[in-house]
Parts: sequence; structure tokens; C-alpha cells
Amino acid sequence: MPVWFPSNTNTPAALLIGILSLTLVAAQETPSLEAPNLVHTPPPPLERVEKRGNWEWHVLRQDDREYVRFEDVQAFYRFETLDIVGDEVILESPLVTLRFLVGLQQAQVKGYKAFLSFPPVRFENRPYISRVDLSLLIDPTIRPPKWTRPSTSEPTILLQAAAEDSLSSEVAKHCGRALAAFEMKAITALPEEGSETPIFARIQLVDKADTDELATLSLAPYGTPAFGDSSQRDDNNRVVGNTQDKENVALAMALHATLMETVEGVLDGGLRRARNAFLETATEPAVTIHIPSESKASAEHLGAALVRGLRQFRTALEPQTP
Repeated sequence: MPVWFPSNTNTPAALLIGILSLTLVAAQETPSLEAPNLVHTPPPPLERVEKRGNWEWHVLRQDDREYVRFEDVQAFYRFETLDIVGDEVILESPLVTLRFLVGLQQAQVKGYKAFLSFPPVRFENRPYISRVDLSLLIDPTIRPPKWTRPSTSEPTILLQAAAEDSLSSEVAKHCGRALAAFEMKAITALPEEGSETPIFARIQLVDKADTDELATLSLAPYGTPAFGDSSQRDDNNRVVGNTQDKENVALAMALHATLMETVEGVLDGGLRRARNAFLETATEPAVTIHIPSESKASAEHLGAALVRGLRQFRTALEPQTP
């Protein structure tokens, strides 16, 4: 853009005016170097009614996530009572009790500690549970999915200890020997490619020092943070292990429940969500179990509890023959 200067450019005043004019034009034509505001502002909470078959679900969209009313959970799963006292939510039936606190990820499922992917929220004085936690944590523990893969007369369990000469390795040995009595067998490494040996489930045992808690880990669902992720980021990388999210949770619940019921000397570390290579690459139901390395529980008792849990998992998932 041309800049007009006074004709008498030898005078200081004229020179000053010319400089100021050039500065103003440059400011108008130079684009702003400030970064645009890229902060994503979620829309305000919004509830809608979603029909699924004969059921109506009140779905809340908040912070880019979906939640459902606890009243709908009670009706669908036929819980006898729903008690809401302050921020505490309790659902009870003769066989199942669930306990939640609004704003807290730790919950209680069937009497055992469990960690949700997202804490329950409140909207218009009603508590809501995240849809992913209902679908991929609560539902599989209440209604274990039926097995859709070819059944075998002698299910094979991949049983791996993370370290040799450890409590975990002793537990794996006891578990492997005991499985044979119940028409199951254990292997410690994946079969070679092309093998016709189908794997029924995968279990990884890991010793953990400086803790009395035994924790059972299943793969975090797609789009959810893992347990202990301080950044609370959502991991949107779908992996192979997410194919059987519900079966992963059903296996974790069966094993964790029997371990807590039958083994003394360990505390309940809960059902947790995790990401590791063992869980992410599994093509069958898989869990990682953290065992306190200084636990007073014997390897024999821990191994026997795993066998009992595997039997319960097999009974719950495999279709019954007429």
C-alpha cells in the first residue's frame, strides 16, 4: 500500500509524520502472531431419552462423555432397592450389591473393590454412572457373556510368571499342576504359529513389593484412562485385546473373587484397568495379577484359588449342553 509523505521531508515534523504513517500501515497489514485459542470447551450438559428395545435410557452427555441414570440401571437389571443418601448410591438384589460415590472412581462390586474408568456424576440432583463403566465393567460382572468360540474338552490356559524363582512362579507351578484334575491344562508360552492348540484364557502373575494388596488388572477399554494415570488422559488407541473387553472383565472378576474369598494374608487391591503388552496383544480373555511378594499366603493356596476361579469362569461363559 503506498504511503503518503508531506512534500517538505526535510523538516523534523514532516519526517516524524511519515514514520508514524508507515508504522500504522505496517501494523494494519501484518497478521497477528498470537496463537489462536484452541482450547476445547465442552458444551453444557444435555440429557436425552434413548430407546433400546422395550427400555428407555436417560443418557446424559457431559464433558464429552455419556452417563446413564442409576434409576435406569435399577430397572433394567431388576435390583430390588436403590438407595441414594447424599453422594452414596447403593443398588441391592439377593445376589449382587453395588456401591458408588459421586465423584469417586473407587466402587464396590459384589463386595469387592473395583475402580471405575470415570467417577459417577450428578445432574439436576440425580446421580449418573458412565456408560462405558456400565457396559464394560458392571454388566459383565452381573451377566457374564456367553462363549462364542469353539469349545474344547481340555481348555488350555496360558500361565506366565513375570520372574523366575519368585512367589509368582511358585503360584504358577501349583496352579498348573492342579488344573489337570479339572480337565484343563497350563502352558507357559504361546504355541507356535499354525498350532491347533486354542487358548482359553491368559494369566500373567507379577510380584509386587512394598504392598499387602492383591490387585487384578484387565485391559482398559478403548477411550478410557488406565488406573493410576495422573493425567487422566483418554487413550484412543484401540488394540487387539479390546476385542474381548467383556470377557476380560468376567475373567478378572471370577479370579479376584475367589482369591479374596479363599486366601488369607492379602488385602483387596481391587479390579483395576491397565495397559501392558500382555493384555494389549491377547486374543483371548486375559488378566494380570499383582501378588504381594512378601505375602504370608502360600503359593499352594494362591494356585488353588486361581483354579477355582478358572472353573467358575468356564462354567459362566461356556454354553450349557442340553
